[in-house]
Amino acid sequence: MTFKTELIYYNDPYKVDFRATVLSVEKVSSGENFWDVIMDRTCFYPEGGGQPSDTGLIDGIQVKHVVKKDGEVFHRLVSLPNIGKVDCKIDWEHRFDYMQQHTGQHILSGALHKLGYGTVSVHQGENVTTIEIDKSDISKEDLKTIEVLANGIISENIKLKSEWVSDSKLEQLSLRRQAKVSGEIRIISVGEFDMVACGGVHTESTGEIQCVKYLSVEKIRGHARISWKIGNRVLKDYEEKALIISTISSIFSARQSEILLKVEDMLNSIQENRRVNSQLEDRYINLTVKDIFRNAEKNNDVLFFSHIFENESKGFLRNIVNSVKTDSKFLICLINKTGLNFQWILASGSLDFPFSEHKQNLLQLIDARGGGKAPVWQGVGDNFEGLDSFFDALRAILSNT
Repeated sequence: MTFKTELIYYNDPYKVDFRATVLSVEKVSSGENFWDVIMDRTCFYPEGGGQPSDTGLIDGIQVKHVVKKDGEVFHRLVSLPNIGKVDCKIDWEHRFDYMQQHTGQHILSGALHKLGYGTVSVHQGENVTTIEIDKSDISKEDLKTIEVLANGIISENIKLKSEWVSDSKLEQLSLRRQAKVSGEIRIISVGEFDMVACGGVHTESTGEIQCVKYLSVEKIRGHARISWKIGNRVLKDYEEKALIISTISSIFSARQSEILLKVEDMLNSIQENRRVNSQLEDRYINLTVKDIFRNAEKNNDVLFFSHIFENESKGFLRNIVNSVKTDSKFLICLINKTGLNFQWILASGSLDFPFSEHKQNLLQLIDARGGGKAPVWQGVGDNFEGLDSFFDALRAILSNT
């Protein structure tokens, strides 16, 4: 049986509550407990034109997704609804957000067009709306001009016009771009500023968009893709940034205009401290290497040294090992305690130490994991109490090597 859904959202995009009749229910074949529902009429906008579908409730059941196929609108529900009359409710906050995004995008694409940039594709995401243009780059000056132009159109509070025309009349219209469909085509006009074929839902007037704000540009597929905040998202973004600035100002005890200088001073200070710390660590490592060979045990003509450090940097042990000459036979075992566990590293120089053969037994002693290949093995362990046994086991292996 064939149905054709009445699309209420075209005549009244502000309608939130409505009643409809469920005509068809079909379980989704993917194995998930979802149901695709067709009704005789709907206010739920289906996904299309870069705009996501509406969400909301049908018969008190959550609507996850809405798509349109062959004139029918399929509403995907999380459970089985009743057949017959049902009460439906649109998630208005979600709907209005994307009405702002879609209408704002029309104005931005219109402004881009006036400066010679064509719109290739649009994506209306949860946080930003992106517009991909037919050029590989766009100047900051043009972006500023486009933003000012778009916000000027918004402030004029121009009423949008929607009309259906046959494709035979399209040549008589000053469309921003060629229509992608044929037959009866819906045309959306923003005064004399922009006119384009579009099947989306829009605000009644440009003033409801409030404002638009450029964020960033990135290159994709040889094109520039511009990210925008539109509508209420601009205010939310401003509130978030204002809180961040206020917090940073408080931390630095500085006015907003002084923050950048304070941050630059702090970064320069950090860089200098890192340089000094690096020099000190290099000296410490050189002294440690000398200490290793001065205090090393001699085991079967092989020097053996073990030591436990605490709270050193992540790469400290490896830096020590890298500073030791590898042309002599030795075995170094170093531990770096950091909180609830520790790092361990073994280095054997030119000694053919059979670590792989004894790996399982050795690591069990300290509840450790890790590995590597000669002459260096490393990892992490959890059992501090087993370290003395671990060192003794290494000595025993050396005695039999």
